[in-house]
Amino acid sequence: MQHTDNSDISNMNSSENYYGFYILSSDNNTFANITAEYNYNDGLVAQYDDNNTFDNITSINNDGYGIRLGSSGVNNTFTNVVANLNNIGVSVTDDALSNTLLFNITANSNSQYGLWISDTSNNTFTNITANSNQYGIYIMSNSDYNTINDSHIEGNAQYGIYFRNQTTDRPDSGHRHRKKRS
Repeated sequence: MQHTDNSDISNMNSSENYYGFYILSSDNNTFANITAEYNYNDGLVAQYDDNNTFDNITSINNDGYGIRLGSSGVNNTFTNVVANLNNIGVSVTDDALSNTLLFNITANSNSQYGLWISDTSNNTFTNITANSNQYGIYIMSNSDYNTINDSHIEGNAQYGIYFRNQTTDRPDSGHRHRKKRS
């Protein structure tokens, strides 16, 4: 989907494609009840998109990312997202991507990261569940002023929350995270 604005897209399923859903340069849309599963690359990709709302998104068993947000984009909101059993559950990357809100996100049993944050600032992540991944939440350099709260990060193979290089992100006291015991 490219250059689509002011639309409602709902009740769609995409399986066994290279990408489940690829949304490019599309603004002011509402996406609801979207499922992407068993795709050969990413379940849902959103790039260069502004002011979109995504609700009730399921992206499971994809070979790449469950959900990949990047390459600019501001003021997008994601609620009620399940991104399990992918290589990376949810990726929020790119220095021009900002003011994205993610609420009620479940990213479990992904082979690498539940939530990967890199080169992005001023985003809010609330009620994140990231369990049984290699890393629950992985935050890389140049990821400043992000807020992560009311989250549950448990049973990940390496780290619950891993900060790589310098960031000014501060998880609030509403987090629970534990290293998996052997």
